[in-house]
Amino acid sequence: MATTSTSSAVLSAQAFVDSIAVNAHSAYSSSSAYASYGNSSLILDDLHYLGVTTIRDALPTDPNAAPVVNALAAAGVKFDFVVSSELPAYGAAGIAQFIASLDGFVAKYPNSIVAIEGLNEANIQSFSYNGSSSMAAAAQFQKDLYTAIKADGHLGGVSVYNLTLGLNDSAAYAQLGDLSKYSDYSSSHAYVATTTPENYGIQYGVNVAASSSPGNPSVITETGYTTLASYSGLGVDQVVQAKSILNSLVDAFKDGVSKTYLYELLDHGSGSDPEGSFGLFNVDGTPKLAATAVHNLTAILADDGSGGRTPTTPLAYTIDNLPTSGNSMVLAKSNGAYELVVWAEPQLWNDAKDTEISNPTMQAKVHLGSVHQTVTVYDPLNTSKPIATYTNVQDFTLPVSDHPLVIEIDAPTATITPAGPTDIVATSAAVVAELSDLNAAGTVKSITLTDTHVLSVSSKATMDYMMSHYAGVLSTIKGGYSFAVTTSAPTWSLTENYSSIGALTSTDQTAYVNGVTVYELVTYADGTTAASNFANGVKTQTTVTHPDGSKEVTVYGITGQSYVTMTTYTNASGAVVEKTYISADGSSIDDHFNSSGALVSETKANADGSSSTTLFTSGVKTAAFVTNADGSNDNSFYGIKGQSYTSEVQHVNAGGSVTSVVRSYADGTTAYTETHSSDGTITSTNYDAKGVKTAKAVTHTDGTKDIYALNIQQKCYASEHSHFDAAGNLTLFERFHADGSYAQKSTILGGTTVSDSYDSNGALVSELTVGADGSTSTSLFSGDVKTKMYVTHADHSQDNYAYNVTGQSFANIVQHVSASGQLTSIIRMHADGSLEYTQTVAADGTKTSTQYDAHGTKLAQTITHSDGSTVNDTFNAFGQVTKDIVTNADGSSSTSLFVDGVRTKMYVLNADHSQDNYAYGVVGQSYVNVVQHTDAAGKLTSAMRTHADGTLDYTLATGSDGTTTAAYYDAKGVMGSKVVTQTTGAKDVFTFLSTGVQDQSYSASGVLQKTDLLKADGTHVETANAAGVTLRAGIGNDVFASDGSATFVFDRGNDQIQNFHAGAAADHDVIKISQSLVTDYSHLSVTQAGADAVVHLGDAGSILLAHINAAQLTHDNFLFV
Repeated sequence: MATTSTSSAVLSAQAFVDSIAVNAHSAYSSSSAYASYGNSSLILDDLHYLGVTTIRDALPTDPNAAPVVNALAAAGVKFDFVVSSELPAYGAAGIAQFIASLDGFVAKYPNSIVAIEGLNEANIQSFSYNGSSSMAAAAQFQKDLYTAIKADGHLGGVSVYNLTLGLNDSAAYAQLGDLSKYSDYSSSHAYVATTTPENYGIQYGVNVAASSSPGNPSVITETGYTTLASYSGLGVDQVVQAKSILNSLVDAFKDGVSKTYLYELLDHGSGSDPEGSFGLFNVDGTPKLAATAVHNLTAILADDGSGGRTPTTPLAYTIDNLPTSGNSMVLAKSNGAYELVVWAEPQLWNDAKDTEISNPTMQAKVHLGSVHQTVTVYDPLNTSKPIATYTNVQDFTLPVSDHPLVIEIDAPTATITPAGPTDIVATSAAVVAELSDLNAAGTVKSITLTDTHVLSVSSKATMDYMMSHYAGVLSTIKGGYSFAVTTSAPTWSLTENYSSIGALTSTDQTAYVNGVTVYELVTYADGTTAASNFANGVKTQTTVTHPDGSKEVTVYGITGQSYVTMTTYTNASGAVVEKTYISADGSSIDDHFNSSGALVSETKANADGSSSTTLFTSGVKTAAFVTNADGSNDNSFYGIKGQSYTSEVQHVNAGGSVTSVVRSYADGTTAYTETHSSDGTITSTNYDAKGVKTAKAVTHTDGTKDIYALNIQQKCYASEHSHFDAAGNLTLFERFHADGSYAQKSTILGGTTVSDSYDSNGALVSELTVGADGSTSTSLFSGDVKTKMYVTHADHSQDNYAYNVTGQSFANIVQHVSASGQLTSIIRMHADGSLEYTQTVAADGTKTSTQYDAHGTKLAQTITHSDGSTVNDTFNAFGQVTKDIVTNADGSSSTSLFVDGVRTKMYVLNADHSQDNYAYGVVGQSYVNVVQHTDAAGKLTSAMRTHADGTLDYTLATGSDGTTTAAYYDAKGVMGSKVVTQTTGAKDVFTFLSTGVQDQSYSASGVLQKTDLLKADGTHVETANAAGVTLRAGIGNDVFASDGSATFVFDRGNDQIQNFHAGAAADHDVIKISQSLVTDYSHLSVTQAGADAVVHLGDAGSILLAHINAAQLTHDNFLFV
């Protein structure tokens, strides 16, 4: 029958995933029945695969199982610890001891316990409390346990689950009474038979258990199915186990169960035992279908709660055509998505035939309250990938059969998962705890252990699993690693040490009495043993026995001696070969003996880190090697034969370099010393048999050397010094008098040799320098003061110097003479070093002579060139040029005058006797600079004046025909007018107006003849200002005005003439017309236009004669050319 399903509650997806837990038997892993739980790494990997962090187990009492539980806690696993059925028999003391053990566990692994659970199935598993096994006794134990836990300050945050009863025994639960005040949660074992509807069975089990803890939230501490299919009631195959577990989880959570512990994590024991096949994983840790289904479910619903957008509004939806056992619930994620879980629970298993029942798939119709952007459907039984995806959808079908499907609605775009860790720095314990995660991340490149490189693991099975499954991440541990497996009990402990490849290297067995060590035996892989005895927990003796029978016996706590520990070493024959004494401050003495028992060496190690080793031959000291606290060494050798010395001491610094050597004669006097400075310099000194220093050699770090001969006898000098460069070349040789003054000194550098000679008082007399190129210089001294120097260069040129000259205005002079003997330069200087006079002669013969005053200020300079040209400069007291006269070979010259170093005037006489005269910085005028040119006759031919900004103020130019043009400019350098004067005296004055260019023509006598205004459009306005003037038209529409006797030359255009004198009178005007336009007067067309006469010239234009009657015109007024 089809049904409709809706759900108004919005539950948390994160809470649902967190509600999933699993049962484990790690506390019983030492038992062969539960040996599969002895591998903590396998358990961690399987928990990670499930997405589960909480397990139900027991607090271990077996020392072989405790390391596994501890390893899980260290890795972050949370526990519900169910009490042992044996605990009640120990009464109040047993509860107290149990609480103390819990406190110790929480102290070591904070927040690792989420719950303590009362007795497990008290109606089935036997127990005794205060001598009773009744339900009332079980209830009393629950009360006492709860009271003790809540009274303990370390367990305040730990929940207490009520005890459980098996087989949902409602009568037995009734006998327990109301334990709601003595439990924080009711706890049920909700096993649902294959013939019972899943949801009904879950609810029934939870409700029955809740009857003894009313009002409290519920947990299911056991539920599941065995895959031993023949087991009646709960036996199924892997497919049905997976489907049933998925159904149980969603039923329980929708029914309000806070946490569901699936039974159980791993298969174990015999395959014929149904108890051993409840696991979600096989014995070897590989997942069964149920584990895969839970993995898919938690992966689909995973939510870390960090999204901040968890929807709270109920999801509007209906589902039609569900199977009759259909159900649904709505979960919400913090990323804003809804997770609609839909399932059906028909009977899955035919218990009689031990086969799965094939249930039909119904196409349920899902209707959402509105259109949603994305809808994704998942089937966790088979995959964590989507099986269908819809976009912008409101209605769709869903294939519902017999297990949950998840519909994800409006999930955001998947984000990129952050990359895992790459470089890990942590303790070995932290790395062991995280190995499963680090291996799963697959990103680790290096692991640096901050303490020991021994990885303490819970069991050998764990170690083997790590080596086979985590080899990649283990290989990234820097510095290598090894393993240790420790098992302990109150009276003993056993640690097995393994190499990185799992080979046993040693075992360490320790015995305790009242928690105090009394004996320890370490057995190594080669058979060597080390047995130690203790008194009051303090080691008193250790005997190490090797396979060959040799031994080391160490006695501790010795009193009445300078040492507190002594070790005696004997060989296989029992003879003492070595003894070691250790003092309270850590210093020690180690003596070695030969086969005769004679001492052959003694090594002392001091508390400050220094040590010494002395060697003996026949009882005589032959050598001593001392290591000082700073790491340096002193090595001494005695009784040396075949040398002039008999002993030697070497000092070696902490870096292993020899820093000093001292050799001595037999009487103890020094024969030789050698020191090595911190910068690498080596100094060696030799002494004669009387201990007198005779020689010294210093080798520097750069390879150079200094050799000294000392205490020289029967010479005028007492010592010598030679310096050699890194290549072994002599660069300095010195001899000294007995008082330390110089007798001789020679330096050789780069092929140059400098030799100094001194008198008996050590005063310098002369110095000769010979260069590698053959050049030489000889310097003479008097009273250590240089008086003369003669330098001959490789090219045979010379420089001659005289110093401290008296009776002259100069004190020093230097002359340079070329290789040919020609004097090329002279420099004379005052006593203070300032110049007095210089003269240079260049290769081309140019001679430059400069004179200076007493202060070295330049007064005058003359440069004379080989062609006879000269430059003469004079300077003021400030060194500024005041006059510059240049005379050229062609007779031209220039004279420049300066004020404060600035040129003010310049007069240039050219070779043709013309002149150019310049004035600069003119004040009081509109211009600042002037240049004028006069010809050889002294006539001004051009001039130019400029403003301060360089723009023109005035120009004058004279043409080849004598015509002059003068131009005038405004302050911005724009031309305002121009005057062109002919040689006859006539001139044109051009004025640049805004309306055009006006040209006024004047006669030689200065009378204005005519005015012509050339407009911007190219037309003319011409006026005759005197009689007899000729006015010429352009091609535009020109306007003329007559003053009588004028001649008008027509070109083209529509011209006008004002004040035209018509007729044949003496002052009549004439119009000149080209015969190409009109051949003669008879062909001329003249008309009257009002008061004006118009002469028509066809396409060429017309001439309008203002206020003229056409009848007044005669042929005298026209000229055809």
